Amino acid sequence: MNIRSGRSARQAQRATKGGGMGRPYIVRNIPTYDVMSEENLLRIEGTADRILAEVGIEFRDDAVALDHWRKAGADVQGLLVKFPPGMLREVLKTAPAQFMQHARNPAQSIVIGGKSVVFSPAYGSPFVMDLDRGRRFGTLEDFQNFIKLAQSSPHFHHSGGTICEPTDIPVNKRHLDMVMAHITCSDRAFMGSVTSESRAEDSIDMQSHEMVLHRDYNAFMREIFNPAAAPPPDHDCLCERNQPDDPAWKNLGVAALMTIAFPVALAPRYIDRPFTDYEYRFAFPFAPEGVSYAPPLNPDKTTGYHAAAIDGGLVDNEPFGLAHDVLAGTEGHNARQGALAKRAIVLIDPFPNLGPTGSNKEPLPLLGLFGKIWNALILQNRFKPIDITLAASDTVYSRFMIAPVRRTVEKTVRGNWALASHPLNSFFGYFSGHYRHHDFMLGRHNCHAFLRDWFVLPSEQPVAQGEAVPGNTLFAQWPKPAMQNQDYFSTSQLRPGHRQIIPLTGTAANAPQKPEWPRAKFSGYGEIAEKAEKRLRKIAPQLLAQVADAVAGSGVTRWLVYLALKLWWWFSGRRNILRLLQSSVEAATAAIDNDAGAERSPKTAARVAVAATARAPDT
Repeated sequence: MNIRSGRSARQAQRATKGGGMGRPYIVRNIPTYDVMSEENLLRIEGTADRILAEVGIEFRDDAVALDHWRKAGADVQGLLVKFPPGMLREVLKTAPAQFMQHARNPAQSIVIGGKSVVFSPAYGSPFVMDLDRGRRFGTLEDFQNFIKLAQSSPHFHHSGGTICEPTDIPVNKRHLDMVMAHITCSDRAFMGSVTSESRAEDSIDMQSHEMVLHRDYNAFMREIFNPAAAPPPDHDCLCERNQPDDPAWKNLGVAALMTIAFPVALAPRYIDRPFTDYEYRFAFPFAPEGVSYAPPLNPDKTTGYHAAAIDGGLVDNEPFGLAHDVLAGTEGHNARQGALAKRAIVLIDPFPNLGPTGSNKEPLPLLGLFGKIWNALILQNRFKPIDITLAASDTVYSRFMIAPVRRTVEKTVRGNWALASHPLNSFFGYFSGHYRHHDFMLGRHNCHAFLRDWFVLPSEQPVAQGEAVPGNTLFAQWPKPAMQNQDYFSTSQLRPGHRQIIPLTGTAANAPQKPEWPRAKFSGYGEIAEKAEKRLRKIAPQLLAQVADAVAGSGVTRWLVYLALKLWWWFSGRRNILRLLQSSVEAATAAIDNDAGAERSPKTAARVAVAATARAPDT
């Protein structure tokens, strides 16, 4: 038996212990070294007591702190607080001598205080420096890199706090990005934001299931392709046939309705989910033992999470944080070349705004300017410009986009005007089933063309010997009859030699019939006037109450505000709103009946707006 000892044994032990991650913290078993004698410490404390009692401290712009000090027994004189001798020592006794700070990875939880020694990165550096770019202001990328470096070192026990200032992020949201970096780049304990009460609350909230990594989503899986394979724990497995009593299909239906939930106008939708879904999704892939998962969010496994969706896209219509993480995988990047692409995002934009581009030199009134800014915010929240740019590129195969297009013998209409539901900010479809039916059938036709001609990968590439090999390894797994089937090639002249990623076979190979434009199918406001007035009567009290709460909060003032709003509503507000609704519906109906979008069809150059020349690294 060969037993190693000495220096070589210790080196071998350090090389294997904990996968290189080190101990969670150090326990000090030797006494501390006192720099000063007890007599000198008492003299310093006595002087501090005298200054605090005679001079005091001013607490400005903090009425809450003044109230706390007053209740604790301090002498509060306006903004000045004076402390009786010995008071602060008694207050400090209420703090625990030590406590445990729990990490996302339970093995990395640490004890603060007592005999514990915890090493963490430095705090608050305004500048960073490296050999390539020298001394400069810090960025979020620098912040993330420092966290990763500390995570990889066995000599750190804590992820730290503000390691450097990410000055490329606005101050009002900088703390959110820093906390998210700690959560995603390390599995150790970290210090949240403490610069204000609201930011401290944000730091706590971001570690709960509502905000962590956009993990609150529904996932479904069909079993027809590989029935023997078990689905991931957080997926609902959809059986081959849509059974009305199947829980997975029911959840899929509810999830579809959740995507169109809208505040006030449409009812919220609810779905129940076990807490184990979140444990599975919040994984740390770089742990020494492989993939490790978060501790239970709720130890009570008999209950689950009741999720409510009140907004299907008004506030958060950009799920690309999650999509980018999945695309990048553990390698941190995703190939875009046709021969190498393995994963892709399909952007589906039913209401793209392809309006005229260029500068508008005409002055805008203030309210009109607010309207322009609001529309710009909505458009930017739909998709990131870089994702649209990549989707429009002929050489990028990690982004695809499908948007409405309506072709007839006379014209081609793209974007909003291809749809009958687009007026009234894309809500006009709710006024007539004919408009919804047209857009649904047009969507089927466009999806068929997308799968046939555009959702494709390069299939064959010539080599020196004149032979041909599969361009993308996806096709290397295809059976020979499928490789010989010419129907699986794109029919577009812009995609020669490209095969369909999802081959259209059987009845799916037949293109759906193009729908006719729903001209004169809706008689206008008179058809929905009674329903509109009934709906307005139902929601008006709630809206007026919410406005009164926002303006006055409570008490007599709130009652007076609510009374004033009620009087306005009955004397003019209700009538003016119905008049505005009537004029808007009549104008939208006329636009559909006249097919006003045909006048915009020559402006196909507007597509350039979604294909900017900016490029970005593989992500």
